[in-house]
Amino acid sequence: MANHLDHFSLPLFDGQGTKFCSISGQRADLSEDKVFEISDISIQTFSEKEMNSPPLFVISDQARVNPLENSASGEGFIAITNGEFSATGRNWELSSENKNFVLNENVQVFFEKPPFDGE
Repeated sequence: MANHLDHFSLPLFDGQGTKFCSISGQRADLSEDKVFEISDISIQTFSEKEMNSPPLFVISDQARVNPLENSASGEGFIAITNGEFSATGRNWELSSENKNFVLNENVQVFFEKPPFDGE
């Protein structure tokens, strides 16, 4: 039995059958501790509840995904964009518990419009 996938794409659906995420990558290796090491990962999220909210796109050269803890991290480069902002950095973490990305090094954030309107 192979412990890796090459050139994969995985759509994810919620309990009602609505697609909420798509993950793809060049290679995913499953370790003995049930953690995936993924190279050239790309993630796109969708939000049916927030129709005016643009999808979130994430790319990274490598990621360590732990499905049991519902978390991901990577020491390499990451780029995140959703049409309202773009962020790049290195050494990142994602926890679905608080639904936030944390970028720890070389962080740059660009807003498509000012984040505060001064009111």
